[in-house]
Amino acid sequence: MYKILIFLIVFSFAFESIYSQFGIGERLKRKMEEKIENKTEEAFEKALEGSEEEEEEKSKSKNENHKDSDSQQSNPTLQTYSKFDFIPGERIIFYDDFSQDNIGDFPAKWNTNGSGEVVTTSLISGKWLKMSNDAIYVPDFKYPFPENFTIEFDLIGSFSLEYPEQVMGVIKLEVANLDEPKDAINGRADRNLARSEFELKFADVATAWVHGYSSDGSDVSNSISGKHFQGFHAKPIHFSISVNKQRYRIWVNQTKVFDLPRMMAKAETYNIFRLNPYFIDTDKNFDLLISNIKFAEGTVDARSKLITEGKLVTNGITFDTGSDKIKPESYPVIKSIADVLKSNESVNIMIVGHTDSDGNSANNQKLSEKRALAVMEVLVKEFGINPSRIKSSGKGDSQPLNDNSTAAGKALNRRVEFIKL
Repeated sequence: MYKILIFLIVFSFAFESIYSQFGIGERLKRKMEEKIENKTEEAFEKALEGSEEEEEEKSKSKNENHKDSDSQQSNPTLQTYSKFDFIPGERIIFYDDFSQDNIGDFPAKWNTNGSGEVVTTSLISGKWLKMSNDAIYVPDFKYPFPENFTIEFDLIGSFSLEYPEQVMGVIKLEVANLDEPKDAINGRADRNLARSEFELKFADVATAWVHGYSSDGSDVSNSISGKHFQGFHAKPIHFSISVNKQRYRIWVNQTKVFDLPRMMAKAETYNIFRLNPYFIDTDKNFDLLISNIKFAEGTVDARSKLITEGKLVTNGITFDTGSDKIKPESYPVIKSIADVLKSNESVNIMIVGHTDSDGNSANNQKLSEKRALAVMEVLVKEFGINPSRIKSSGKGDSQPLNDNSTAAGKALNRRVEFIKL
């Protein structure tokens, strides 16, 4: 295209020279000039179009490469979580999604030695705590912790898509035993105090470390890296931590990354959970955001309640906001119900959906019915339970278990009940 353009320009100069030498008529000259001008403009336009198309192709190719690298993390489904075996605790002790905090404020239920603010993001709905480099963040958990507990939260590492391999940052999650819980924001815990640490590095090769320390000086340590840690930029990561006495397990999205039977200090009572982002590359566009923090007391085989007590109430089946779309991390709870039904073929159940009080009651009633039906469909289609054994209904926001004026109360009221018929 550029060769044609150059040819036309050179030809125009040549034509001018010929005209001057041979005295071609004025009328012929004007016609020739018009044709050359039109052709030249057309060549310019095509050349520019070609240049823009090339840039678009390059940009498209770069975006496709990013899409390919993130394919395992995009649009997760229940099937994606088929090997996910985390069961959340049944009794919620703390929950915060920052829904009751104002944008720009530091959240009321947290403490820090640095700064932070509640924000929204175009990446996903809801409110998020934007954390600062090298600060410590401590939610107001009830302490001491129970012997068995679970912690869940969503984390976003939001940084530039152009050169994600050049971005650096680490988030450390710590469960600790401090003599004075109020001192949790005052730097690193004393090595002689029992604690466990999990660190996830965002970089070219994402790596995770885990460390356990006991008051008697014994340590547990391990690390892992791999592709299942990559592709997390600008996407929510769901963390799930389960502590059963000394056993410590952690999942990053659907992947169990650690299962350590002697990680937690023996006969120690933990009282602190805190987060510490550090090594954040402040020269790059890199934000760490956290939300949907849930701390719950674990119980032993709560699913057996369906048979022994005739009723199971769970907050472990969750949905997209205002939707009946089941979140994929709900898979283990639904699977456990399916296992109970398969082991007890004479048992029939009623699934009852409940919502919090957000929105109007008529819409909440319809939403609760749709959610109960969605759980029923998964049991039938994914796990082969005979539909004749299941009924479904919804109660909307008419039967709250807790105060709908708090985030924790709303989280308790958003539930699914399984009743033996």
